[in-house]
Amino acid sequence: MNIIELKAGTAVQIEYYAGGQKKEYDTAIVGIKKNIVLVEKITESDGTYVKFPPEMIGNLLYTKDGKLYVWSDIKAEQVMLKKELYCKITLSKEEGEIINRRNAFRLFVGKQTSVSITTADGAKHYSVMLKDISQTGFGFISNEEFDMGKRAEIRFDMGEGKIATLTGHIVRIRQVSEGRKEYIYGCELSNPSDFLAKYIMKQQMQGRNK
Repeated sequence: MNIIELKAGTAVQIEYYAGGQKKEYDTAIVGIKKNIVLVEKITESDGTYVKFPPEMIGNLLYTKDGKLYVWSDIKAEQVMLKKELYCKITLSKEEGEIINRRNAFRLFVGKQTSVSITTADGAKHYSVMLKDISQTGFGFISNEEFDMGKRAEIRFDMGEGKIATLTGHIVRIRQVSEGRKEYIYGCELSNPSDFLAKYIMKQQMQGRNK
């Protein structure tokens, strides 16, 4: 779905993480121009305005007919227009992706961890932020430059003393922004994980019950 298909007044959700914390906010579209989406101002439960951190990585979500559409890796900022406060969202791409909630739902993690990248000289370890996980893959953010196709092995803290090791290959690379040496890597798991799918489903259920 292209973002321009959404009309003024359409209910959407912003989710993002920064500093190891995940945030979610409901809002509605005011207007759209190419990859810029203007939505109603975002406030906390106490009525104070949200200040989006510059290092945020987030998604714009829209649900229709039971399908979840996601515009990933957005940036958001509160802006004043004609003496009114709005939230300006900058999309990384105009086309939204349909996410299957049961099989390929991406669960935000937003935690620092380590990744092992296999090179011709052997495996090297780097400190990265694990962005999200799904049954079929994971994403991480790093200041280092890695090549497409490289084998990546990352440690994932599932809580309660459980550590999972996810192994895959880099299939997507995107620079966070021009002039900023920070990259988002998408990795496809070597083998889809049933235990990971169960963990994600459990987290989804807990999130809905909060």
